[in-house]
Amino acid sequence: MSVPDWAVVTAADRLALEEGCTWSQTHANQIINFTRAFFRSQFISGKVALAPEQAQFLQQLYGWRLPNGNRRFRFANLHVPKKSFGKTLLVSIIAFFETFGSGEPSAFVVSCAASRENASQVFDELKFATERGKFAPFAAVKNHTKTIEVPSLNARFHSVSSDGNRLHGFNCSTVICDEAGWTKNSSAFDALRYAPAARPNGLIVVISTASDQQEHWYHKRVYSKSKRILSGEDLDITHLAVVHEMDADGDPEDPAQWKKANPLLGSPWCPIDQFRREIEGAKAAGIGERLNFLRLRLGLWLKADEMCYFEVNKFDELKAEPSEAELKDAPCALGIDLSETTDPTSVTATWELSPGRYYSRSWCWTAEKGVTEREKSNLRHYREFTEMTVTKGDMIDERLVLNHLVALTEKYCVVVANFDPRSAYVMGNRLAEHGVKCERVTASARYMNPPMVELRKAIEEKRYSHDGSSWLKFCLQNVRFELNRYGEVFPVRKKSVDKIDGAISALLSLYGLLAKPADETVTQGLILI
Repeated sequence: MSVPDWAVVTAADRLALEEGCTWSQTHANQIINFTRAFFRSQFISGKVALAPEQAQFLQQLYGWRLPNGNRRFRFANLHVPKKSFGKTLLVSIIAFFETFGSGEPSAFVVSCAASRENASQVFDELKFATERGKFAPFAAVKNHTKTIEVPSLNARFHSVSSDGNRLHGFNCSTVICDEAGWTKNSSAFDALRYAPAARPNGLIVVISTASDQQEHWYHKRVYSKSKRILSGEDLDITHLAVVHEMDADGDPEDPAQWKKANPLLGSPWCPIDQFRREIEGAKAAGIGERLNFLRLRLGLWLKADEMCYFEVNKFDELKAEPSEAELKDAPCALGIDLSETTDPTSVTATWELSPGRYYSRSWCWTAEKGVTEREKSNLRHYREFTEMTVTKGDMIDERLVLNHLVALTEKYCVVVANFDPRSAYVMGNRLAEHGVKCERVTASARYMNPPMVELRKAIEEKRYSHDGSSWLKFCLQNVRFELNRYGEVFPVRKKSVDKIDGAISALLSLYGLLAKPADETVTQGLILI
């Protein structure tokens, strides 16, 4: 039988035809019929009805045959976003079929995942299908080892986590690597990569979603190869590449891009109304959640530390000059990021002029040595910043900084002075002697997520204004970010030469206002550090 047009996708497919590969509709139908008759999912009521795109993936995998009749594809990469294509369902069907119905002699199917929890997902599906199906009398399900044995076929399914040290020497018929892009290392993949090599119809299936690790082994060795096959650069006829993702330069708001990443969009598997609500919810939840959505639901390989967190193109438009009377009546918080030698020391004062409306002034100091070293590079020189005060010698004159802070506390209603913990003890104690509440605040997600999210929103909504500081603008545009496991952001810089000191002092000052208790009166207290 001739190969269906829909199954000829790449230059490698056309080469396979030239080399005598054929199409077996019997094999293509076998796994579909087997699924309909025997497979049951714990998440689907009744028989499993595959979407056309899901069925075609399975038919491609099994329908293509080499000239000798063996399977053409020995390796398959299914790279699709989460919750849109039924990845776990499809690999569970493959594992179930290879264990019970493929006819492979002494089948040994191994499913490997990034964690024990991930590994349990495929095992739980096979356990459900086995115990509620016609094969229950012939199979032994062993929960403690996550193994299903079929003595009459001398077949076995085994689910393992990603510890590759214990996986060497397996003679597998099928290997499934789940969420490969999120495994800590390649040890399991390395151990199992050639485990089916001795089997004429051995198969490896690697599935994943995009992560933030483009240097990860999955991106380099599997995903990149799939992309080369799809582009026609790689003509490996044994590698099935199925990659669904939005265009790297596409618009995440474009429904056409949603469909490109999620081929089942609009079906019961991926309702478009629900998808639209999810993307709107992710946008409203902040950059961290939006970034996760772009990665996990649209397939973009995005690294947080390569993305500017703050939009400063229109920052100059936010310059303002409130009256001194307005500033004296408003609560003010100070943010201080200290340095001793060549890096600048930054101070930012932020006032809350009205609920949710802020105004900042920024200052910075550096030593002559820092200026000289900076001028040896092609980086922006410190003397270009009009806010920069240069002190003599190779160390910043901290007396000037302390005097400036004291003057601010005497003139305005300073509720707190937040210091970056490094080198903060002496300065903090001296400022506290003047009756100022001083606290040490680390640049971790716990403390930085609230002011980063609020400052970004305030800039976008034009609730934030400033004194026109070129230093603050420069530092804000250098801020990249990382996410913790809770999706909270904290500031980082892409390169060591990128200065973000001014941004840190601004965030520390804004945190002082956000952390202020609602019933706190504007008074100065004393906390010794």
